Amino acid sequence: MSGGKEVARALFKVSGIAEDALKGAIQATAFDIEANARLSIADQSHGKTYVKTSQGGKNKIAHTASKAGDAPNTDTGTLIKNTKAEVSGLSAEVTANTTYAESLELGTKNMAARPFLMPALQKVIDNKSLEKNIEQLMAAKL
Repeated sequence: MSGGKEVARALFKVSGIAEDALKGAIQATAFDIEANARLSIADQSHGKTYVKTSQGGKNKIAHTASKAGDAPNTDTGTLIKNTKAEVSGLSAEVTANTTYAESLELGTKNMAARPFLMPALQKVIDNKSLEKNIEQLMAAKL
């Protein structure tokens, strides 16, 4: 490349490739966080077992609460089903859309936290997932 226009075109092309790779890496990493959060809930922790009444009040259900500090245990799968990653361009958000997700994640004055989102995020940070996803996608596009 000898001319300024050729250099500019090449840089423009590389910047587009880099942006596409970054978008793909953000998406892959968000889905990694979602998967880690869901798996942590599905992996039952052994805490206190007690009997509770179903929402309709007709049935009694045995529930084993997770140990304080562990991800919450699942009864119905609602928390797992409602934990989702949403990606838009260069941003992503992983949320758990239930009325009780925040209480589980952060705890309350009567219950210790049963975090599942922050540990899932920390796992991808520790594994350098975003960096690895960027490297893989850039290598595939160049």
